[in-house]
Amino acid sequence: MKVNCDLNILKIKGEKTMKLNKSWGLVGLMGGILSVMLLMSNFSGAAPAGGNIGYVDPAKLMEEMPEYVKFKEQYKNKSDELNLYSKNQAQQHTNAMKALQEKAEQEKKGKSASEQEAIAKKYNDEAQRKTEAVRASVEQKKVELSKSLDTMKKEIDENVKRVIADVAKEKKLDVVIDKNVTYYGGTDISKLVIDKAKKNKKKD
Repeated sequence: MKVNCDLNILKIKGEKTMKLNKSWGLVGLMGGILSVMLLMSNFSGAAPAGGNIGYVDPAKLMEEMPEYVKFKEQYKNKSDELNLYSKNQAQQHTNAMKALQEKAEQEKKGKSASEQEAIAKKYNDEAQRKTEAVRASVEQKKVELSKSLDTMKKEIDENVKRVIADVAKEKKLDVVIDKNVTYYGGTDISKLVIDKAKKNKKKD
């Protein structure tokens, strides 16, 4: 009876690109802000009938706003970090399983069938513990990196809302919505928002 060294789940994680929270994708990142955003000039009550309406292009903001450019870079860096960590853990686990296998085979030499079975069980149990420890370690790393990105995303969301609100007030707009829900009319303030964000960035 051999020590079970199978760790297919971990190997898959180590060999393929591990994904962080899907909600941080290009669509999801803007979703919390621009799906149907209403920014009132006085920030209270409902938009007056026939009021001035502006809109922003989420894709354009995503490509050009400094906040989102930086976030995409950080997302890639965190993803790369997670993949490297998981691959290293997978390799360490493979080495540990080989070592356990060799120890088990050595210890079983000259033993009876029942003794060999007991030895195999002992090492299989140890292999299982090591496997679970590695899986937990990779998952914990993913959680830590996810929390870091989540904090950054929330800060960016709030900052983008402020920039859009500032431009809306400057242009005397009552409502700002997502371009994708605009069928007719409205004022495109995407470039103004991007320019203002870049200007604010230079001040920081």
